Amino acid sequence: MSSLQLKTPGTQSCPDTCPFGDAETNICSASLSSMIIAQRDRQEYCSNENYDNCPVFLAKILRRR
Repeated sequence: MSSLQLKTPGTQSCPDTCPFGDAETNICSASLSSMIIAQRDRQEYCSNENYDNCPVFLAKILRRR
């Protein structure tokens, strides 16, 4: 059985991982100081769809406005 993905015009898909996290260097480019991300935080926020609950990610988004 094939899976169907419904897309409506004008919608964008959400990435599965944080666009600001770098898994190879463990550096978060969303932070002003390019802080190193702890393993626990990386698993909790960066490497899944939960990155929009990350306090550093939210601060980055709020600084844009």
